[in-house]
Amino acid sequence: MPNHQVGDAARKWLRGENCTAAELKLIDGVSKLATSDHATRTLSTICRLIAGFSRFRRIVLMLDEFQRIAQLPEKRRLEVNSGIHTWFNSCPDGLSILLVYSIGVASTIKHLVSPEVLSRVSQTFELPALTEPESVEFVEGLVASAAESGDSRGIFEHEGVVETVHRLAEDSAGRLTPRRLMLGFTTILEDALSEGAFPIGREFAAASYVTPPADSF
Repeated sequence: MPNHQVGDAARKWLRGENCTAAELKLIDGVSKLATSDHATRTLSTICRLIAGFSRFRRIVLMLDEFQRIAQLPEKRRLEVNSGIHTWFNSCPDGLSILLVYSIGVASTIKHLVSPEVLSRVSQTFELPALTEPESVEFVEGLVASAAESGDSRGIFEHEGVVETVHRLAEDSAGRLTPRRLMLGFTTILEDALSEGAFPIGREFAAASYVTPPADSF
C-alpha cells in the first residue's frame, strides 16, 4: 500500500474527520476519535512517543486563533480547556503549548481560558500592532525572501507597497498585523499574476486593492 494513502488516512483521523472502513483498516483498524477525552488521550500518547523515543526531546505546539473558542457553547469551551490541561499534564517534560490569540485587550483571554490552564502559563507575550513603516518593511522583506532574485523590487515598487499599507491602516483603524497585511496584498498579487503587471506600482495597487473580510480584522 502506498505510504501516501496511509498518511492521508492518518491525517483525516487526527483531524477528527469521518474515515471509511477501508481508511481505518489502513491505520491498523483504530477506532474513530468519538469524544474529546479520546482525542486528548491520543494526542498525549503521540506526544510522549515523539518526545520519549526519538531524537526530538521537546514538542512545541501552537494553537492559533485561540480567541475563536469564544464562538463555542460554554460546555464545549470547558471541554477544550479541560483537554488542554490534561494534555499538558500528561507530558510535563516534553511538551510546550502556545495559545495564540488576536483580541483588542489582552486581559480578555482570562474569560476564554480556565483557571487550571492559566495556572500552567509560564510566559506571556503581547505584540503591538505594526506601524505603517514597519508594515512596509515586513511586506518587502517577505516578498524578497520568496523572490528568486532576493529583491522585492521586481515584484512591488516601493510606492505600491506604501499605498496598500496605508489603505489597510485606514480600513483596520491602524491595527496592522501580519495576517491582515498578507490578506490585503493577496488580491493585488493575484490580479498582477493574471495581467502580468510587474512590478506592481502605486496605481495598479490602488485599483486592485480590496478590503479584507471583516472577520479577518
